[in-house]
This record gives sequence, structure tokens and C-alpha cells, in this order.
Amino acid sequence: MKKKVRKQLNRAKKWWKKTTWFGKIVALFQFVYKLNKVVGWLKGVAPTVWPIVEECLKNLP
Repeated sequence: MKKKVRKQLNRAKKWWKKTTWFGKIVALFQFVYKLNKVVGWLKGVAPTVWPIVEECLKNLP
């Protein structure tokens, strides 16, 4: 696990040195966009899932 993380960090460092500030901004926007999609999806799913979760919690002894 640690090896994998270290590999990703090294790749990120190389990428950081290699890319221009413009590339970094574009990457940041892509990241935020993906994050927003995930958050939006969670918000869409939450209303349908939450009542089920609440029921399960109520039924716990």
C-alpha cells in the first residue's frame, strides 16, 4: 500500500515540475468538476438512501 502511494506521489511531483501553471489550473478545474459531479450524485442518491439507513439505525438494539 505505502509503495503504491509513494509511486503516486513521485508521479505527482514529476508532473508538478513538468506542467505549466496553465496545466495546473486546468487540472484543478477538472478535479473540482469531478468532485462536484460526485457531490451532486450523492445529493441525488441521499434522499432515496437516507430513509433506509435511518430505519436500519432505529432497528438496532
